[in-house]
Amino acid sequence: MKNLKAILQQASTDYYNGNPTMSDTAFDKLVEISGYDEVGFSSNSNRIPHLHQMYSLQKVFSNEIGTKDPFNNYKGSVLVTPKLDGAAVSLLYVEGQLLRALTRGDGKRGLDNRPYVYLSSTTSKL
Repeated sequence: MKNLKAILQQASTDYYNGNPTMSDTAFDKLVEISGYDEVGFSSNSNRIPHLHQMYSLQKVFSNEIGTKDPFNNYKGSVLVTPKLDGAAVSLLYVEGQLLRALTRGDGKRGLDNRPYVYLSSTTSKL
């Protein structure tokens, strides 16, 4: 199991460095088998700390809906939506100026992606 976790750690590092060596489907299946629970890649070079930690969404496979937490312990409604990897961004405006547009990164630190965020018609430079 340690070898499998090492393979997953390397695949995660490769993914976050922009050179994926394993498909998302293969990675997800190996995560399910191994119990691997590390999220993100913790390189601090060029990373900026978030003001508030950004958490990851819980991945649930279609055959697990209704059987996996949070479904077992939650009494209210649960909305299930497709997970879009790499879509989270934390925007920081100060006095109308967009100062940061950080990726989720490892949840504690992210990369500033302002040039890419400016391309979105729904984000204002103010």
